[in-house]
Amino acid sequence: MAKGKITAQCKHCGEYFTIERTFYNRYEADNWEKCYENYYDCCSKCYKEQKRKKEEEAAAKITKECGYNLPELEGSAKQVAWANKIRADFIKNENWAIKIVKRWNEETKKKKMVDIKKNLEVSWKCRVAEMALKIETEESAAWWIDHRNYL
Repeated sequence: MAKGKITAQCKHCGEYFTIERTFYNRYEADNWEKCYENYYDCCSKCYKEQKRKKEEEAAAKITKECGYNLPELEGSAKQVAWANKIRADFIKNENWAIKIVKRWNEETKKKKMVDIKKNLEVSWKCRVAEMALKIETEESAAWWIDHRNYL
């Protein structure tokens, strides 16, 4: 086992950082060091910050173009960023209402509730309308995070 090690300077913050990888032999480690010595120019902290900014910009773009009057979310900075991403992903999926109805149709077929289906159709339309209302009124970042698996 051999370790390859690259030391580089971040082009954003100017700090030096080190990247280490383990290889099966010295030849692979030396080859990796030679090939990638100029490849790494951003430290992990700056990379994470850039990635977070890109995600926030994408979420902001989706929420602006969606047609909903979205409220500002309340919570910690990390909660708001995560909840905005969840909300944007939910809105980005154009067929979310159709998916809800399809899921309901599959459940009714499995349970053989064809007769009850007609009566429940109204409740599912209400569920879709309720979700549309929730998108425009929910201000809690915690709510979006807590319900991310149910959307």
